[in-house]
Amino acid sequence: MNLELNNPSAFHALRVSSQDRARNAVDKAPTAPAPKKALSRSELEAIGSEIVMVPSKGTAREGGVMKAVTRDVPTPFYKTAGFESLAEFCTEQGEKSLRESQHAAAAIVPRGERVVDTWGALQPRLSVPPGGKVLIPLEEHTRLAITCEEPVTLQLSNTSTSRTLRLRTLDTVSGAQANVSFLAPAKEWPSSSIVSADAHTAAIVEMMAT
Repeated sequence: MNLELNNPSAFHALRVSSQDRARNAVDKAPTAPAPKKALSRSELEAIGSEIVMVPSKGTAREGGVMKAVTRDVPTPFYKTAGFESLAEFCTEQGEKSLRESQHAAAAIVPRGERVVDTWGALQPRLSVPPGGKVLIPLEEHTRLAITCEEPVTLQLSNTSTSRTLRLRTLDTVSGAQANVSFLAPAKEWPSSSIVSADAHTAAIVEMMAT
């Protein structure tokens, strides 16, 4: 099909570039994070038996007078955690670690690879002089990108009776895209829509893949 393109600007030409479609590009899934590992008995024993300094209040005689003092007392970690024995600490903390590991593993949902379409680099194609009009062949494997030195509003029509057109905008600096509208196949009359363009935002016209 041919796309009729009118330049509404009285001062600047429309610059038309094209991009080739790369079919069946593979979008690889990100690497899933490793599930949290449950602590082993030996790891728990090492943690529980570690000596930490715990402040302890007491009294001491200073100059013949009893005074309250605070001293750091070496204490196994399992006692500071409220357990009576190292075995009790290892049993309870081992069960807790196992539950957390199983919960974390269940929350990881791997995403498979996706086959998507990508687009090549912009290739200059033609320019439309101020107030001019052109007919541009539009094919499924190629899309058009239209820019102008000043902001313009383009009214585009779909004259095809069988194919849908998609209108987007493309930030030529960042590469970000935004959907504008879909133009359904023409029935009694062509369907139309408007899309904006300027020096850094391209109006994108593409024929939907079958």
